Amino acid sequence: MSMRTWIALLATLALQPALAAEPSALSLLDAYDNALYSDPSFQTATFDYQATQQEKDIGLAGLLPQVSAGGRYGSTQQLNGQDLDSGTQNQRYTTSGLTLSARQVLYNKAKAAYYAQSKARSKVGESLYDDAFQELFPRVVEAYFEVARQENELSLSLQQKIAIEGLVKQTRRLFEVGDGTITDTEEAQARLDLVTAQEIEARARLQAAKHALAGRTGVPVEAIMAMHETLPQSPPLLAEQDLPFWQQQAREAAPRLDARRGSVTVAEAELKSQRAGHYPQLALVGELNNSDQDNLATDYRHQSSYYVGVSLDVPLYSGGGVNASVRKSQYALSSAQAQFDDEARQISEDIERGYLGVVSGFARSKALLTAVHSNERALRSAEKGYQAGERSTVDILNAQQTLFMARRDLLNSKLLMLQSLVSLHARSGLMHRGILQQVQELF
Repeated sequence: MSMRTWIALLATLALQPALAAEPSALSLLDAYDNALYSDPSFQTATFDYQATQQEKDIGLAGLLPQVSAGGRYGSTQQLNGQDLDSGTQNQRYTTSGLTLSARQVLYNKAKAAYYAQSKARSKVGESLYDDAFQELFPRVVEAYFEVARQENELSLSLQQKIAIEGLVKQTRRLFEVGDGTITDTEEAQARLDLVTAQEIEARARLQAAKHALAGRTGVPVEAIMAMHETLPQSPPLLAEQDLPFWQQQAREAAPRLDARRGSVTVAEAELKSQRAGHYPQLALVGELNNSDQDNLATDYRHQSSYYVGVSLDVPLYSGGGVNASVRKSQYALSSAQAQFDDEARQISEDIERGYLGVVSGFARSKALLTAVHSNERALRSAEKGYQAGERSTVDILNAQQTLFMARRDLLNSKLLMLQSLVSLHARSGLMHRGILQQVQELF
């Protein structure tokens, strides 16, 4: 085998993609399972959800009986009006008493509206938690794919570096035996220095990406599953799942949209609560008193009494505060409705972006896969031309660089397509672990 043929063989072998994954590599499903218990954002959403689930009981408490007990005990000194310096001893006696009070609301529009508002807040909390659950998927996928992106970059850089190192050595030998030029050697060395610098940068970015993923999953990340260049035969969406289908799904099932819809309900209940300031309040009240006073006759020293009746409070004038609060609540309701409309528009845009990201991303990945095969053939042609003395080392270097860029673009395009697939399902409220399993198989 001639020296030029050996150089071409080294270049071809060095640029073959790595297919084997490390046994201890972290899978996408494992990353998600760990993130369920370690992702800081999701943990915050979990505690917020648990807090909002107390809203209903808090609102209901105002409509249930209110019972309280009180007591007093003290010493009383009676002033008889005489000069205190005259030596007259004033009369002292002790007083004690116990009171048990109960109150049951019969009619109170403000408390009823507050209860309705509390139930709406509880539902908003559920929707926000569902949204946090959906958003955990794209957040984990984004962190995982960033590690994959940097690993691909580093792997391809190392493959190119090995190929260029072989070229550098062989061009030097050719130059030493008079069968090469100093230009070929210097071109190969310059390209090697550039790739070495890119490798250092790629290693730093990979380390940062691993730390970010570890922060989401709560486990140290040494390696992830190796990515492959193969693509499915068609976009990973069913034929009937067109853009109108996803738009409809989002309108019906998107948790974020449900949360905005619930915020409108909360604002409506708040408006009713403020308007209730004009209405009377009716309640059933009862009270049991027991008192003891030692300065009274024996018959009156110990007294017990009870009271049962109805309490009616009619608001007449509160300085205009009720009307101002009503106007404030009306503006808040209009704001909530505007936010709902804006959220619906934003989700519609996100759905369209995600859908096109899957469909066009698949088409782009297919084209890039064809480009990889074309550049592989171009590299082989450059190698044959080099063996025949018709092409230079620079031609091989350029062909290697073009193939490297085509493979990198292919892998990045595939990652974006899969990321769009996850985002599409999450924004529409349909993301689940089975979809993540499909993404891992396509990875």
